[in-house]
Parts: sequence; structure tokens; C-alpha cells
Amino acid sequence: MRTLQRLITTCLLLTAGIVILAPQALYSDTKPTILVVRQQQQLFEDFYKILEVELGSYQLHDFILKPKPDYDRFKAEINQRKPQLLILLDNTSIDFAQRYNRKAANPIFAVATMGLNLKHVLQASNFISGVAFEVPIYTSIVALRSISKKPIRRVLTVYRKDEFAAFIADARHQLKREQIILSGFAVDQYMGNSESLNRALKKTLRTRHGKKQFDAIWVMSDNRLMNRNNFRDLWLPKAQELDIPFVCGLKYLAKPDLDFCTFAATPDLKDLGAQIADQVLLILDEGHHPKELGVEYLLSPQFTINKRKAQAIDFEFSVEQEGSIEVVE
Repeated sequence: MRTLQRLITTCLLLTAGIVILAPQALYSDTKPTILVVRQQQQLFEDFYKILEVELGSYQLHDFILKPKPDYDRFKAEINQRKPQLLILLDNTSIDFAQRYNRKAANPIFAVATMGLNLKHVLQASNFISGVAFEVPIYTSIVALRSISKKPIRRVLTVYRKDEFAAFIADARHQLKREQIILSGFAVDQYMGNSESLNRALKKTLRTRHGKKQFDAIWVMSDNRLMNRNNFRDLWLPKAQELDIPFVCGLKYLAKPDLDFCTFAATPDLKDLGAQIADQVLLILDEGHHPKELGVEYLLSPQFTINKRKAQAIDFEFSVEQEGSIEVVE
């Protein structure tokens, strides 16, 4: 019936002398095509399913990167699908999209998340907006203080200055307003040698530096600093040795059986999916440019306290509002 209506309308317009360049554009049922580029791990699989619900009015295609990502395969997928938009779910996919757009006559708009330090990575990007995946240090530490029965006055972290200087400076400024001091130790000079880096980390990860007593350690989700090679032999023993809470940005690091983080502040994937969907709508339906949107902060974190670990380090806490923080044991 709809096809017949289109044909009749087209004939009437032609009879009236009106030139129709593309009548299918006026009545098209074709959904805009979005290519989601992601890793194969369960976290990305779960988030893709959320996007399918949030973006049901669009045509989503799932493109999974191989363990050794191949740019030519990524480029071929774009040439075949011809998507109107990309959703990029890690730093590798962002790197591929930026590489493609640098050479493309018609760059593709994209929305990114689940990558590391997106405000820094995308600061010079004209075609990619996004939502930062890390819960800000400020949000994590203030949430920890809200349940702690002991004061949280000084926090230690280690970081790479070349990549995270602005991130740490922003957190330091925000925490200062809460009378919390963030002491960040840059380890860039040790990055060229894993043994030197590990020695520097062992020396830095302490409860006290001179007269400075730390109340918590914030662990950056940076696989250049914490990886398979040094987690078991360095980070885990340090978390078991020191009697202050380690605060992480990955929920699985606060699993009781792992015996690592006391507290975790992580993205709420459903709310993150809604944030990404909002940006997609603004770009595809309302004509906004990704550069206008920039990289937003994550709006809805979720918090987890590892009760077993808290008890092991004598970290006393109280969760007054039921459901606001998940307690695992």
C-alpha cells in the first residue's frame, strides 16, 4: 500500500510539472547505518547489546576487531557498509578512525567511549565526539570519603605525565576544593625499561613519603603502568602489604577473591549507552557537528566496596543509603 501511495504521489507531481530528483529521500524507510567498532571481550559485548536497545531506530552493524587489529580490514568494512556514523569502543578503534579520516575525501563522523583518556586523545579531532569512560578521580575519592569512618585527606597516585598531565591537574584542582590533596608521581623517565619502571613503582607505592601520610591510593587504568607482567608480582603484593584502600576504575579489580582494590568507581553501562545515544541523535537527526559536542564527562558512575578487603586493612565504612554503593564480600 505504501509503495502504491508513493507511485501515485510521484505521478501527480510529475503531471504538475514538478521535477522530482529523489522521491525515495522523501519517503525512505531506510534506517541510517551505524558501524560499531569494538573488541571481543564480554564488557564490549554487553555494551553493544545496550546500544542495540538505545539505538533501535538505526541500523547497527557489529564489527569486532581481531586480537591483532588490522587497519585494512577496518577500512574495507567501511567501504562495504558505507556507514553514516561510527561508534568507537576503545583506543584502537579511535586510532583507526582518525587514520581513515586523515586520508578520506569525506571523513566519517564518530562517537567514542570505552577508551583511555579521551579528552586528551580527541582534543585535536574535528570529527569524533564522545563520553569519557573513566570516572573522574574527584568523583571516586569523594564517594570513598562519604562512606569512610576515617578522614581522607591525602591521596597518592602514579601516572604518565606526557599523557595524563591535564587529567591529574584537573583532579588536583577539584579535590583541593574538598580539602583533599592529590599527590601525583610521574614515572615517564622509567617507561623505556620495565625493570626500572617496576622499581620506581615499588618505591613510590607507600603509605608515607617523608612527613606525608596517605589515606588512599588511586590506581589509574593504564596498561602501560599495570599489566599482566607486573600485576601479580608488584601491584597485588603492594595492595596486600599496605593498610590503606586502593581505589580503582574497573569493577573486577574489586572482586573479593582478587584481594586487590577496596573501592571501585566504574561506569554504569546503561546510562553510558543513553549518553552515547544522545550524541548519535544530535549528530544524525539534528545535524550537530561532533566538534560542537566534544568529550563529555561520564554522568552516572556506580560504586563498589569490597567488604572483605576493607576488613583486612581495618578500613571502617558505613553505607547509609541502601543501593547507592554495592557491597561485595
